[in-house]
Amino acid sequence: MIKTGSTRDYLYENILPKNSICAEIGVRTGVNSDRILRLINPKKLYLIDCWDWTLNKRENNPTYNNILEEYYKGINMEEWYGIVKEKYKNIKNIEIIRDLSISAAKKFEDNYFDWVYIDASHDYLSVQEDLNAWFPKIKQDGFLCGHDYYEPWDEIPSVKVSVDDFIKKNKLELFYFNIKEERGIDGASDWAIKKY
Repeated sequence: MIKTGSTRDYLYENILPKNSICAEIGVRTGVNSDRILRLINPKKLYLIDCWDWTLNKRENNPTYNNILEEYYKGINMEEWYGIVKEKYKNIKNIEIIRDLSISAAKKFEDNYFDWVYIDASHDYLSVQEDLNAWFPKIKQDGFLCGHDYYEPWDEIPSVKVSVDDFIKKNKLELFYFNIKEERGIDGASDWAIKKY
């Protein structure tokens, strides 16, 4: 039976383990990182982001590249990185890794994390790569989870389709999702898969 809640806070307060070893993939300015610190009180939190949207372009996907360019127009990601570095510089249980998700995953042993939260690139291929890279890094009874579990946008199969395909291919099941599905930072569409 799938567990449901209405907010990301519910996921952190009721599903994911406290005092855990965890990672957030796709950090932006650390808004969700603050929530993790407050509600999970992790033993160790890795904040992983490349802070460079141009590295997420797809050679054969101009539609997605145009969406990225429009979305990040006028945004200084170097400034975002600076905000995160400054905000967490004196917090000992946080480690910031500036790297692409797939490269960063290779730095960790399998079965290392209690949970990993993915909120990076949202095109189908990137999400598949993230799921495949991070799932082996999760401990038994740990969670692979993330944001934006909703239908495809702008004619691009995205997070929901990719997560559902990964679950089916690996004979897994969706453990948790938010029942409130509108977009928005406090709104919704978080999902979680448990590793049995």
